[in-house]
Amino acid sequence: MFDMAWMADYPDAENFLQLFYSKNISPGPNSTNFINRNYDQLYEQMLRLPPGTERDKIISQMIDVLREEMPAVFVIHRAFRLPYHGWLEGYDEYPVIYDYLQYLKVNPEKKKQLLEAL
Repeated sequence: MFDMAWMADYPDAENFLQLFYSKNISPGPNSTNFINRNYDQLYEQMLRLPPGTERDKIISQMIDVLREEMPAVFVIHRAFRLPYHGWLEGYDEYPVIYDYLQYLKVNPEKKKQLLEAL
């Protein structure tokens, strides 16, 4: 047994499903070294499909395989919160991307106005 962390960096189920694709076994992201031919075939089908109901059905089948085989137990989900000030622009909470600091700007004029109003 071991523990590991995985943070989604794009909002697609494939971001997590790749963790169990056999061609990604260690030292790749498939740290469990899970191998299942049916899962691999479904994964390869999913990669060729655009977003939609057909792709969603395949994803559901893949999740069923993972539930049956249980190669991992997911036990935590991180949630980050930052303090916010009225003079901060570009602030938004993103559910999967944590490099949003690059989009923040301080509006010095608004900061001055808000501090003077105290």
